[in-house]
Amino acid sequence: MKSSPLPNPLLREFWRGLTTPDLGVLKMAAVILLSLFGILSGLAVNFRHQIEAGKVEWRTMNHDFGRSSVLAMKGAARETDPSGNNLIFVGPSSLRCWLPHPDETSALATSASGEKVRVLSMCGGGQSYAVTAALVDRFGSDFNGWFVIAAGRQTIGQKFTDKGMAARERQPRMIGFYSDLLTQTSGLLGIPTDTITGWELWDHRDFHHRYEFGFKLRASKKKKPYKPFLEPTKVPVEAWGSAINRLDTDSLQRHLTVLEFVVRNVRAHGRARVALVETPWVDTYTPAMQTPEWRRDEDVYQQKMREWSQRNDVPWITSPATFEMSASDFSDPKHVGSAGHRKRFLEAVVHELIPH
Repeated sequence: MKSSPLPNPLLREFWRGLTTPDLGVLKMAAVILLSLFGILSGLAVNFRHQIEAGKVEWRTMNHDFGRSSVLAMKGAARETDPSGNNLIFVGPSSLRCWLPHPDETSALATSASGEKVRVLSMCGGGQSYAVTAALVDRFGSDFNGWFVIAAGRQTIGQKFTDKGMAARERQPRMIGFYSDLLTQTSGLLGIPTDTITGWELWDHRDFHHRYEFGFKLRASKKKKPYKPFLEPTKVPVEAWGSAINRLDTDSLQRHLTVLEFVVRNVRAHGRARVALVETPWVDTYTPAMQTPEWRRDEDVYQQKMREWSQRNDVPWITSPATFEMSASDFSDPKHVGSAGHRKRFLEAVVHELIPH
């Protein structure tokens, strides 16, 4: 037994009881702990049931993976427009920052098309192609429209650092549903995955912790507005070159293999189609960053993407790379900061995919 550091006799007795093992107390603590886990597990399952019943609104969420999870779980039947066209953008934050604010995208796309268009986004910071595949699969493809998936060179042809791999390893905990496709495609990409316990509270712990089993969404005072864009950084543009990576053809091929899974699944289960869109980083618009190695990588990337697109009969939208832009239009090396070019990007995709 540890000696008490407390001078007061009552406090010393309390300390003795706290630090002296007692079988009865340990049993009681175990019962209380298991009961608490049981209650929390029930809350987690109930939260999922509420989402699947369409009773949770993803627009009230301010975190990318939470919004995307709930949108995917509610699915195409609830979230797409059966009387119009639908564009579902899926990818990392570099795609999210190429799009206007979610509150404006449908109206802007409808204006550009001349026909009714609904635009939805399932994008998250550093989102892996395994998570993208899982979100598309869970959302469902029985709707009229397109999944538009980001395939920028710095995204699809990037070899992960240890830090980047660790971040992607955590992502399954951030989404609120199980997915065999997520496990399968994570393996193809070499992303380690947690052992699935079947205990939702643990397997999706980051999702449930962030939203407190749905209670946080019902507390209006805790809600914060969703901010899809990044504030411009104060880092000099000259320092951005270190963020531009060489093309890794092995990563490119692995990601394209995952996208083949996505295309086959979409075609097998509905009317929707898949398109890929180039989401350039700042180097595309900054000649000073375009070294001979950069240009060789760019040629290989464009050739591989064209061949894959033709082989799989999937549109490959490259028009954003032709925009007249500069580093001043970016918040950082990978995120667009120009509202005008976001609108132009959306219009370019609409014109490529929606008949008008």
